Amino acid sequence: MTAVALESGYWSSLGEGVGAIILYALVGLVLMLVGFYAIDLTTPGKLSVRVIERALGIDIGAALHSDTYTTEVLVVAAAHFALGLVVAFAIL
Repeated sequence: MTAVALESGYWSSLGEGVGAIILYALVGLVLMLVGFYAIDLTTPGKLSVRVIERALGIDIGAALHSDTYTTEVLVVAAAHFALGLVVAFAIL
């Protein structure tokens, strides 16, 4: 049997690193939501619906009330995911 030699504080520092990653992720999500709602409150109309409908030509109301997932729903989800990635990389 072989044994792996690790420093005595390895697991402690690993836990701190994982905790920091989770904290940064949560801070990023909160800042993304706060920024979005701050812009949404200062502009007329619903910002998310207006931007996505104009950019992609998707009727958000029909997509939200649809009984099945359509390609439009996937595009909207991908847009939100991409926005989250932009914010995450901006924080890093």
